[in-house]
This record gives sequence, structure tokens and C-alpha cells, in this order.
Amino acid sequence: MKFLVELSFLGSAYHGWQVQKNAPSVQNTLQCAVQTLLGAPCKITGCSRTDAGVHARQFFCTVESDALAHFPPEAFPRAIARYLPPDLSVLSARRVGEDFHPRYDAHAKEYEYLIYTGHSPDPFLAGRAWMLCGERLDTARMNEGAQTLVGTHDFTSFCAAGGKVVDKTRTIYHCTVTQSGDLVTLRVCANGFLYNMVRIITGTLIDYQRGRVGDLSAVLQGCDRVLAGRTAPPQGLYLNKVYYSEQERLKARFVPDN
Repeated sequence: MKFLVELSFLGSAYHGWQVQKNAPSVQNTLQCAVQTLLGAPCKITGCSRTDAGVHARQFFCTVESDALAHFPPEAFPRAIARYLPPDLSVLSARRVGEDFHPRYDAHAKEYEYLIYTGHSPDPFLAGRAWMLCGERLDTARMNEGAQTLVGTHDFTSFCAAGGKVVDKTRTIYHCTVTQSGDLVTLRVCANGFLYNMVRIITGTLIDYQRGRVGDLSAVLQGCDRVLAGRTAPPQGLYLNKVYYSEQERLKARFVPDN
């Protein structure tokens, strides 16, 4: 039996999603909780990998176990809650077919990156945003650069060394930068992301508005990581939304933010 489980987590205490030999991970924490609840082994597969310190407002994984055969999925979130730490929450669960894969069946993912620009660090955003205190960001200029990235491109220049994917062509559906008070938010949705791609996009757009990175079309066409800007730190990054249908993504794209 296989459940598709929706999660939300604060990644500050974890070394990413993937199980680590000598460090806490979201996957291992969830797996221990599920096995305690069920009293049986289980297999857990995530929709994505996340780096240490990265957060998720919405993350999906499948949980597979024979012990789920007679377990009502609607009861799963409340039942598992007592075994989870406060920085990890199960939001929902539903049955899916045995051939469903949470990563390969996703049509798109949306990430957010938060940048704080107030004059002094905000302790309530510690570990949850990139602190660029006292810096004024030209969000109009950043948006101008962001639109260059929209569409289907080879994003080799926006992939960190160590990425194992050969085909680095991806389609970005939208990429926007907004500001509310001292908080700047980059939001980007694509059919897939490369290693550190969102963090490199964020750092590059900041360097672009500073004049330290030139024509972003040339950066894309150059297919060389050294042409792009810095890699933003992990703590400002959030997996914001995972879309399992094209209709869901298109509908969400035209719903304005509150």
C-alpha cells in the first residue's frame, strides 16, 4: 500500500531531505516516526532533494508499507503528529497507485527565496532569510533580468559543480521579484531544477542589479558557471509548491497574491 503524503518543514535543524549517515535529515526523521506509528518497516521516497538548511512549505513523499492496507489516509496526519518534532508536519495523505512516483510524476515545482533588507537583523527571520541588512535592492532591475530566464534554456551556467544531470535544459514558467517592506521575495516555477539552480539565480539577479553580472542572455548562452553570479545561502530557500497536473499549475499562475 502506498500513500502520497504532504509535508511542511523548517529545514534549519536538518542536513537536507536525504538520509545522511551521521547527520539528521527530514527523511530519516519521518521514517522513524512512521515505523513507530505502524510498528512495521516502510519505504519513503521524496519529490525532491533539499540542501541543508532549506525549508519546504509544501513537500510530497510516498510512504509504502503493508501495514497501511487498513489505515485510513485521512487519519494519518493526526496519528503521526505525536511522533514528529515541531519543525516537521504532515498536512495530508491519500492513497495512490503502486506506479506513482512523487518526483517523476510532478509537472512543476515552485520555489521562493526570501531576502531581508532591514537596517538591523530580524531575529524572527534568523535562519529563514538571507540577511542583506541595510542594502537597497533594485527589484525592477532584478525583474528585468528574471524575465530573460523565463522559457526553455540550457541552464548549465546556473548549475553548481557536482550536479550529475547530463541534460541541463529546463523550462521556467515564471520568475518574479517582489518587495513588501524590508522583505524581498523571488518566486520561480519550472518543470525541473538543477543543483543549486534557484540559489544561483537569486545570487545572479542580485549581482545583475549591482552591475557585477552583464547580459543574462549571454550568461545563458555561454553555458559556463563562472559567467553567472554568486550562490545565495540556503536558509532563504523554500520549496513552495509541487504541481501534479498541468491544469493545477496554470490555474495557480493566474491567482493573484493577497
